[in-house]
Amino acid sequence: MKAGDLVRIKRASLGVPVDTHGLIVDVFTSPSHQMLIYELVLIGSHKHPQVSKRRYIRQDLEQLTTP
Repeated sequence: MKAGDLVRIKRASLGVPVDTHGLIVDVFTSPSHQMLIYELVLIGSHKHPQVSKRRYIRQDLEQLTTP
């Protein structure tokens, strides 16, 4: 996955329900855990109508756009 991809969140977190959609805006590498961290702009949800950014790991995301 890369910046610009549309994704679905598979794991709920505080204020962000399962099946929320987001757009990847940046990708980071965690130096301590050697894994990629994806920064998303969440598309307005029921609880958060405004746009907000969150960070997730790959296991929590499902890519919706084709590579």
